[in-house]
Amino acid sequence: MGVLLLRWPPLILWAAAHLLLLLDCACCSSHSLRYLCTGVSGPSQGLPPFIAGGYVDHQPIVKYDSETEKSVPQVSWMLKAEKDNAQYWRKSTQEFLKLDMKFSQYLLDLQDQYNQSKGFHTMQLMYGCELSPDGRKEGYYQYGYDGRDFLSFEKETLTWTAADREAREMKRKWDAELAKKQYRKAYLEEECIEWLQKYLGYGNETLLRTEKVRMKAAYERTSTSSQEPPSSTSSSVVDIQGSTEIEMRNFQQGGRPPSDDFSL
Repeated sequence: MGVLLLRWPPLILWAAAHLLLLLDCACCSSHSLRYLCTGVSGPSQGLPPFIAGGYVDHQPIVKYDSETEKSVPQVSWMLKAEKDNAQYWRKSTQEFLKLDMKFSQYLLDLQDQYNQSKGFHTMQLMYGCELSPDGRKEGYYQYGYDGRDFLSFEKETLTWTAADREAREMKRKWDAELAKKQYRKAYLEEECIEWLQKYLGYGNETLLRTEKVRMKAAYERTSTSSQEPPSSTSSSVVDIQGSTEIEMRNFQQGGRPPSDDFSL
């Protein structure tokens, strides 16, 4: 057996060993819980006025949109949440409805602040938390407007960072809301992590299989590209466009977990 191994090209041996390491590390990698929310105004190009999606790692778990006005699971193991709390999906829907209404008002306010005419505009929110194998916890709230950075929350200093002059007006308002900032910090460091751990418990086997497949595919792409000569930049553009399209499809299948005290 040793002689046969020596006859294999070193790159193949390295690839095999690296792949085994990647699959083994899937059990000890960081885990994340994140949410994406998008509100649109004016002609919506086929999109509902508000859509939201929730993800554990790269797995869509729940979705909501303003046309159905209902929060629904995206994977079978999320049905376990209702066994723990019979009101889970009702509360989840209520929280999305609150966000739906707030985003509509935010879009109206921002069009005034930017001195914009009526038309197609978007507001996006991405927030969530990450738990590392060594116990480190990360969390974030990030808002965007019309595809640009708008506001981001610094949980260590309890302050909002404005990306432009128009965002500063909302920053001043939100910086004055101490109770809401304290809640956001607590949510990111405690409640979000608790939900993440609970969801990992619900879908442990499925998530582990999904992560192994994803890591294997990512490695194979990296391994293949490392053996190919450089080509034109068009392939990179195609890859980026493809990833964006996949992410948008996943996004439109998303959602958010309930929280009795959640407020943006």
